[in-house]
Amino acid sequence: MYKKIFKFRLVLLVLVCIIIGGILIGCQADSTGPADQTEDAIVEDEEFPARPIRVIVHTPAGGGADTNMRYLQPYLEKELGVPIMIDNRPGAASMMGPKLVSESDGDGYTIGMGGSPHNEVGLLTMEGMFEPDDICMLAGLTRDAAVIQVRDDAPWDTLEEFIEDAKNRPGEITASVGTATGDNYLGFRLIEEAAGIDLNIVSFGGGSPARLALAGGHVDVNHASLFSSQHIADSRKVLAVHWEENNWKEIIGDVPTVAEVLPGIGKENCGTIDFILAPAELKEKYPARYQFLAEAFERAINNPEFQNELGELGRDKHWNYMNHEEMTNYFYDNIESYRGFLHYFQEEVEEREN
Repeated sequence: MYKKIFKFRLVLLVLVCIIIGGILIGCQADSTGPADQTEDAIVEDEEFPARPIRVIVHTPAGGGADTNMRYLQPYLEKELGVPIMIDNRPGAASMMGPKLVSESDGDGYTIGMGGSPHNEVGLLTMEGMFEPDDICMLAGLTRDAAVIQVRDDAPWDTLEEFIEDAKNRPGEITASVGTATGDNYLGFRLIEEAAGIDLNIVSFGGGSPARLALAGGHVDVNHASLFSSQHIADSRKVLAVHWEENNWKEIIGDVPTVAEVLPGIGKENCGTIDFILAPAELKEKYPARYQFLAEAFERAINNPEFQNELGELGRDKHWNYMNHEEMTNYFYDNIESYRGFLHYFQEEVEEREN
């Protein structure tokens, strides 16, 4: 009798354990499985941005890109609803800033500025940086044509006079550029080749120091972005614009293009583009945040008040907005196109290393 009762209780206990175990397993499946699958969606549903956003700028304070970001800052903060913190990280031929962005958390709270073409050239010539797929584009901001400029007391009034003097004094004329991985350096190299001259080209590690070296009389000539050079406009004269057409006569006068003076030069257009980048993880893991940031830049740049301010500053022709898809295509196309000029940059890189 007792044996039968014991067996009955044992069977009942086993059944109860099985039922409870099944309930617990089911609850665990409900609480972990779907949550794992929708973790990103839950994160995306959180308020963004909920704190200030850090913008790493690849130039020193006062540099061209830094100035452009500070112009845009109040309008961008209005769209974001939070402050932005500008963090200047120059170095490594303008590659340090984008490198730090590529290595940051891709949660949308760290983005940065980059510069074309020196970032594309840096990817092609420098080791230990990052891969193109490590970053994603949010927007293109500006397009700045390059000019060849000298001090207002220089002995040359035209590019032809400059070239003629340089032919008679090979290696004696000192020329400044921001970096040895950008269009300004390439522009001087192509002018050397087309004109048959030899310049002493010096890289100053940033556009602003290179321009100030000209203004201070430390170099003879400078190849730099037009709008980024406006702070020395009163002490310089422009010999030529390194673009297919002079669209800025009201700013630099009726000077010729480099191609008009040197027909057949290897590249008619030299200049820089400032763009906004983020870690690739942002687009992959937080697509809603990525889209929000991209649209915030578009709205800020197209804000009528911002456009009016640019017009009053004489910089409306400087800004040239590209959306994230357009900037992405431009960046990858540029990487391929600069492979044809790679030998000019590699010579400089090898010289620095030796």
